[in-house]
Amino acid sequence: MKKWLLVFCTLFFLGCDFLEEKGSMLVQVGESRLTLHSVREKVPNWDSLSVEQQSNFLKAWVDEELLYQAALQMKFHERTDVAETIKHARRKIMIDYLVSDLTDSLTISEKEVKDFYEEYPEKFLYGKHRFSIAILSYPNWKLGDLYFRGKKNTRFDRAPSADYRVRKIESFEMVTESPDSCLVEDLRSLQLGVLTNFKVCGNALKSVVLYAKEDSAATRPFENVKEEAAVLLRLEKRKQLMEKFRAEQKKKIAVFADWNPSATP
Repeated sequence: MKKWLLVFCTLFFLGCDFLEEKGSMLVQVGESRLTLHSVREKVPNWDSLSVEQQSNFLKAWVDEELLYQAALQMKFHERTDVAETIKHARRKIMIDYLVSDLTDSLTISEKEVKDFYEEYPEKFLYGKHRFSIAILSYPNWKLGDLYFRGKKNTRFDRAPSADYRVRKIESFEMVTESPDSCLVEDLRSLQLGVLTNFKVCGNALKSVVLYAKEDSAATRPFENVKEEAAVLLRLEKRKQLMEKFRAEQKKKIAVFADWNPSATP
């Protein structure tokens, strides 16, 4: 009865409990069998899957196996193009596994990452100008004029403090574009630390002050890029390891070339 239920479930993919013995067969297509043991090797979390997920997996396996057996019956494996594709796939898989075995054990320390960051600062540039600005809005013309006259000679290195003459102060840290194109289109036109005279924008009197900027060629702080630096360093060490390995192989295996370029320069 139990075997009949298992066959019924795997053929029609109804909800069943597939927790059978290690070597038990879950489904069979022709002479090809899928056992619970092989499924657990392919899907380590098999026993924690829902009944629907298990059924979907089995259905996908059956669908693929039907097509594979049909391809064998139609002798696709004897076709020259298929055989060549299989040959190239086998070659690539073997190379991928070789590279993986050689490089997966690579380890890098935080000091190596920091040294890499300091040696190649050009890899960690901002890439764009970045600006920190404050936009000030005034209640009326009189207070705006009073504030500007009092601050026009001040050199700001941070956003202005609250002031009774200013209705609102909005700070924008490290932006690459102007948040108010009416007030200023190109942030590069602003003089560092200098408050601009006010103008009407969006039915309000506003002025702007640029209090910090970073050039596009500035290097980003290490703490902000250390994960990126670690990835780049790992790739660099992997490249160096593979170059060394290939050089060693050239000493063991003879390499000849008899090539006359036929391409047009």
